[in-house]
Amino acid sequence: MVEKINISVIVIAHNCSEHVERCMTSLLKQPGITLDIVIINDGSDDDTLKKLESYADKYKFIHLFDQKHKGPANSLNKSLKQLKGEYTLFMFPDYELMPFSLQLVYKEAARTNADITMFPIIRGNSKNRIPALNAPVSGRDLINRFMKMHEQILFDCRSFLIKTDFLEEENIRFDHRMTKVYSFDFFSRLLISCTDIMTSRVPCVICKDDRFPIEIQTESESNQLAAELEYLKKNIVAFDEQKHLTAMEHKAMTIIYDMFMLQLYESGCLKGLPQKAGREYMDSAMKYLQKSGLITLMRNIATFRKLKKELKQISE
Repeated sequence: MVEKINISVIVIAHNCSEHVERCMTSLLKQPGITLDIVIINDGSDDDTLKKLESYADKYKFIHLFDQKHKGPANSLNKSLKQLKGEYTLFMFPDYELMPFSLQLVYKEAARTNADITMFPIIRGNSKNRIPALNAPVSGRDLINRFMKMHEQILFDCRSFLIKTDFLEEENIRFDHRMTKVYSFDFFSRLLISCTDIMTSRVPCVICKDDRFPIEIQTESESNQLAAELEYLKKNIVAFDEQKHLTAMEHKAMTIIYDMFMLQLYESGCLKGLPQKAGREYMDSAMKYLQKSGLITLMRNIATFRKLKKELKQISE
């Protein structure tokens, strides 16, 4: 009799020798569920591959694939072809699972039969707040609940447990042309298309580094981000013009786009963008501050004033 696999875990590794052993150890400390772990070594040139091979040689449920460096989106799409579990979890080596947490989140997902179960992530010394739900809701409803809480959705692919059948039915894939905002692009489309999303209060994933997942350190990276944001914006317009989205879905997509622009602004990622693009994206961030009521909270007053001042400077 073939044993039922509860969760397929996808791990994308690239030059992460410093973190990978802690990540793998945390995956192995998840009793009460059966895992199938798919690892893509994306062209590491340190000893990441050597460390991963030691785990793959020891455990039959760990499947290691080695390839030349092709970027995270390409690697994630390759891994999606290897899924065997009832649910899918995305991981990166700089994140770890809390002991026993995956079993608890899996039980909640199985109990509600939701297509997506969102759980909090501990980053540094803080935990993102998410709405408490009594029953699954649609992606649009979830977005509205975040706005009512004056909170933002963390568009991190590691904060979702997703039913594998739902992933295959929707056939949504990571855009291989993106290296910066691929996670937002993927999960924004996934949220909009989902009608059954549940939340869990169990903090499943921990990242000791509380930095924003996107880092911009060079002019080349800044130009790449600008190009990808322009592509995102054109996609939203095209979805509307070609009637791929209902009016309500398009409104929800616009809201989370503005929400993401605020996150990019707060992280400093919008600095260094061409002036016209920078003004446009900061304007989107301002829209979300105003629409969501976030400017009424003390912690956002400084952000609002700074954003307003910078917009004025750019416009002069």
